[in-house]
Amino acid sequence: MDDDDFDQVSQILFDGVDSLSNIGSPGTLIPITENTRAVLCSENFNNVIIVASQFDEGRCLVFAHNGYTKIFLNDETEDQDFVDNCRRWLARGHDAEFQSINDADSMDDVEQDGKILIWDGHYTKNDAFMSDLYAFLQQGGALICGATAWGWLQANDGKLLSDFPFTRFCDYIGVKITDNCIDCPDPIPFQPELVTFKNVYDIVQNLANDPDNIKYFTIVALAIKELDDTFPGISVETLQNIVMNADHDVIPSSNCPIQDKSCREQSTGICSILCVLPGIKAPGNCDELRRWPCISVCKPLASKHVRLNSAFGGLLFLESPEGEMNSITILLHHVVLTPTYDLTDPNRAKAWQYRRDHAQGLWADIAGQHIVFNVPSKSILHFDSIQLDRVLQFWDAVVIAHHELRGTEPKHRERIVCDEQPSFGYMRKDIGL
Repeated sequence: MDDDDFDQVSQILFDGVDSLSNIGSPGTLIPITENTRAVLCSENFNNVIIVASQFDEGRCLVFAHNGYTKIFLNDETEDQDFVDNCRRWLARGHDAEFQSINDADSMDDVEQDGKILIWDGHYTKNDAFMSDLYAFLQQGGALICGATAWGWLQANDGKLLSDFPFTRFCDYIGVKITDNCIDCPDPIPFQPELVTFKNVYDIVQNLANDPDNIKYFTIVALAIKELDDTFPGISVETLQNIVMNADHDVIPSSNCPIQDKSCREQSTGICSILCVLPGIKAPGNCDELRRWPCISVCKPLASKHVRLNSAFGGLLFLESPEGEMNSITILLHHVVLTPTYDLTDPNRAKAWQYRRDHAQGLWADIAGQHIVFNVPSKSILHFDSIQLDRVLQFWDAVVIAHHELRGTEPKHRERIVCDEQPSFGYMRKDIGL
């Protein structure tokens, strides 16, 4: 299938179909390579729900929710026209039946001739099975698969997205699965204008000729964030120039929040670059931005060398697995002294006076016996030691009161990190605290 024909895959799959049922809360996908195409987006070109992939001679459809794999095995689905279109495209117009491989232990147990395989990515397969599945696709086979990455992470506490076996399959066929969760209308309308960007590879080529294109830039920036700063095809210098030449309209602040949608999208893209690329400093999912939308970076300590960069300053936390003793060497660059205050330090008054005058860190740590506040330095530098003592003693009393009501005792300091604009959905009534 040549590129021109592949470009029409979304139109083929939604021929005579205006929408697709919303099943659960889908995640999002990123079509990375030139052998992939975005098929369906929900309201925003970053919210890709379906990706088509050509894998050598084979064809594959990837869904951002594993529930969609079931509609191909249901004779009474509301999306029958869409299912029939998928069958025709995957089987190249030939008659083919859908067959689930969820419970199969080996591809030797799977009837392959005249079949389109259906795989719920939450059913893990061994290496031998996956090797045979790749061979099946390379030789012209057809596959429909899907997974809900954010749901898998909730069900596998302490795991990372990279631990999800289905993500490795997606990487292999040029698709990046993310841990995002989006709220979609029901049904999800097919909007062909949202999938004209094809894939990230194609955007990078176009961005070189149109560097001010907000749509292209935002998609590339978010892809860079998901790809963990190992993004081919675009230079660090180009990204640095984009950040440093950003207009004031896309730089959020509490006094001048960003309310324009296109500016918020560009601000989110710039912030993605700031969070992953080294040597870039910050220039001077709501209706406005009062701060940069992503100000923290989290990476697993899963390789011999891990590089972390932050354009915003702040704290560094290293979390060791429970029950394991580990040693680690840390090399820090561009570190400045930050204002700190500790109620348990007998010399805190003298130390605070020095740090008020000399510490240039943007964030300050003020600690009581049972609680620690991490706040912008400028918000507390006018306090003297006596005032800080009163504040911390009050909050220590609050913590102790909570423990008395629970019948427990404080075992460690509770940490409070202040946020100008908490992320949507970080606290929901259906999530236990």
